[in-house]
Amino acid sequence: MKTCLQVIISAVFFISANQLGCDSFSELTKSGELTVSTVNNPHTHYSDHSGSKGFEYDLTKSFAEALGLELRVIPAKNSSEALRLLDNGEADIAALGEKISSAPNFFQLETQPHTIANLAVVYMAGNSRPRKISDLEALRISADTQSWSTDLIKSFVGIDFITSTPNASTKVLLDSIQTKAADVAIVNGIEFKFLQKLYPQLKLAFVIEETQIPIGWYVNNTSSGIVLKKLADHFIDTASKSGVTDSLRSKAFVSLSDFSNGDAYTFDKRIQERLPLYKDSINQVAEEFDLEWELLAAISYQESHWNPWATSPTGVRGMMMLTQRTAAELGVVKRTDLYQSLRGGAEYFLDLHSRLPNDIFEPHRTSLALAAYNVGMGHLEDARVLTEKMGGDPHNWIDVTNYLPYLQIKKHYETTKHGYARGSEAVTYVKNIQNYYQTLIWHQLLSQDSTEPYPHFQVALLPNSINGKHWSAL
Repeated sequence: MKTCLQVIISAVFFISANQLGCDSFSELTKSGELTVSTVNNPHTHYSDHSGSKGFEYDLTKSFAEALGLELRVIPAKNSSEALRLLDNGEADIAALGEKISSAPNFFQLETQPHTIANLAVVYMAGNSRPRKISDLEALRISADTQSWSTDLIKSFVGIDFITSTPNASTKVLLDSIQTKAADVAIVNGIEFKFLQKLYPQLKLAFVIEETQIPIGWYVNNTSSGIVLKKLADHFIDTASKSGVTDSLRSKAFVSLSDFSNGDAYTFDKRIQERLPLYKDSINQVAEEFDLEWELLAAISYQESHWNPWATSPTGVRGMMMLTQRTAAELGVVKRTDLYQSLRGGAEYFLDLHSRLPNDIFEPHRTSLALAAYNVGMGHLEDARVLTEKMGGDPHNWIDVTNYLPYLQIKKHYETTKHGYARGSEAVTYVKNIQNYYQTLIWHQLLSQDSTEPYPHFQVALLPNSINGKHWSAL
């Protein structure tokens, strides 16, 4: 696929260089980098222990690779700053994950859209589900007045109970339902799909199919920017037709796909009620051991649900549920002491992490170390040996997950050095921690959401949608 895209991009290079001048083309490529300004949020770009992630990051990285360039990302605190970086010439592209203005800006050009989003109506589970616009008449509605005109809603039906919040993020609008300041919110449907696991009590009522939100990239209105727009337009078109865009979008959305609503709901409650009691302590210990606090918090939640006095029937105790033997080896005197337990667990995890072969890289290294935390390093090595025997890659966590459960099957565990182990539980253990970790990362990103105003788009409606009132319920 990359080769196909590169062939098409090369053809566009030739056309663009001849039409607009070789100087423009050379200026674009001379640095060897494609510099992209973007914003940090779960659906656009963020980083964790395994590197950069996010749909906009993945798509711009694919574009850079098709151009034969390295991608350099400049995170901005909000869309205004990202566009300023573009205007100042510090970035080649601004990839914001949203459309910011319906009015043309002489200094900026917009590529063709890589995504068409729709607005969606969201409500609180347990309440009566609205299925069409007229069902909203008696409800309090939270909406961004810049992106969804209050007058436009009233032109459909006489709705007077609208809580208008200019420049409001999707998080602000969803929070208004959580706090019962509104009954429903009108938000970007794609963003809600992405964030829904962070709001397990909120449900999608219906999508307003007639609303159209074209989302592309922004470039400068310069000779090199015009070349870049032509290249980007061809790339976006090719990536869309070939399925690359859909594949990258699925990858971005799959992160919490196996996180059940029940688990998400319980975890959300613990974040609100318990995490504030222990976050400072987790932060302190994480800094001491040079760990991400979200990872240490995720491990401790999986172990004890953030209960420093937790005790299991098998005798493991404390926030990190250490065995007596492990605690003694780590110098932990009192397992129910919050700091001793956190420090002991952090040290134990890092020891396992360091004992893995040097040619195992992230994100596989952390996942394998977590599995060893649960099942023991000896059993993990047995599973890695089985993986290799069966034709899998013992350095790849996904491959190892296929064979960890074999440690429960007699004909397989009898051939291993350390014998029987509950390997399937280790797989679930790691998957849970990955879900908790991802959720904490996203919560942290959303809590840093800037309220600085920036220009929003006006929603485009399909022809006859006002007269026809065609609203599609899911």
